[in-house]
Amino acid sequence: MKNKIAVVGATGLVGKEMCQILSEQGIRSGDFLKVSRSMQDRRDNGCVPVETALKLRPEYVFLATGDDVSRELVPQFREAGSTIIDKSDAFRMNEDIPLIVPEINGYVMDGLETIISTPNCTTTQLVMVLGPIHSIFRIKRVVVSTYQSVSGSGKDALLQLNKERFGEKTEPFYPHAIDNNLIPACDSFLTDGYTKEEQKIVQESGKILMDRSIRISATAVRVPISRSHGMSVNIEFYDDFDLLNIKNALNSNSGIRILDEPEKGIYPMPINASGGDKVLVGRIRRDHSCDFGLNLWIVADNLRKGAALNAYQIMKTLELKRGNR
Repeated sequence: MKNKIAVVGATGLVGKEMCQILSEQGIRSGDFLKVSRSMQDRRDNGCVPVETALKLRPEYVFLATGDDVSRELVPQFREAGSTIIDKSDAFRMNEDIPLIVPEINGYVMDGLETIISTPNCTTTQLVMVLGPIHSIFRIKRVVVSTYQSVSGSGKDALLQLNKERFGEKTEPFYPHAIDNNLIPACDSFLTDGYTKEEQKIVQESGKILMDRSIRISATAVRVPISRSHGMSVNIEFYDDFDLLNIKNALNSNSGIRILDEPEKGIYPMPINASGGDKVLVGRIRRDHSCDFGLNLWIVADNLRKGAALNAYQIMKTLELKRGNR
């Protein structure tokens, strides 16, 4: 097992979660490489430089990095013979590179892939729910509003939230205060008035579900909590549906847990999802404003299933497929 796995960007929020998940799976910290370009990380956190990782030729490389770094490192690790599982959006929409949520479309991989992309965290939890529903009741249109935690923006954003919360001065990450506020702007704005985050939800969902005919509209909002994203989702179908069958479809996905007893105060909240691996679904009800409409509420830990756990599951799926060849 030693040096079979490398985590590049190991000291970022997603990278740390990736290392945590590997440890939870019984892989000791000395048996995988933590990789960073930071001299301080090498000194204080046991990280090695990229050059060392390339020479050791790990079998699997998790890239918890930004787009530019991923574009730079993917060719180098492919040349070293590694399989790369990339968290950035650098390659997600490349038609020849699979974009994978294993429970939904893991079957499209044949085990020969050398690079696999993982979706945006909001896309991941959305398709986890849309996938099993769409397989039974064909979806026509989806309107989603996100309530995204600050950890989705990284360590500097969390620092801003915590400093503001305790009345301390800080160099702001966001253009506005985030504590006691909502910011309806996740990522940069495009020319059509939508943000890149909203565009990712639309484009990535269509690719993963392999049905770009589904019409999706998204509004992404940053909220002042540390961890786990919420989503209000309105789904319109082509034909009528049964609520019990909807819940049965959701229960067929082992990564989903239904919390839907609102009369008892039971529904998904970030405090339920944080640190957990399940996508939580509740407030499941008909939309009476249209003929074939459904409303539901989704919450998931953006650092785990939204990022690191999904990447780990991709690796395990690949190992299974390669073992069966």
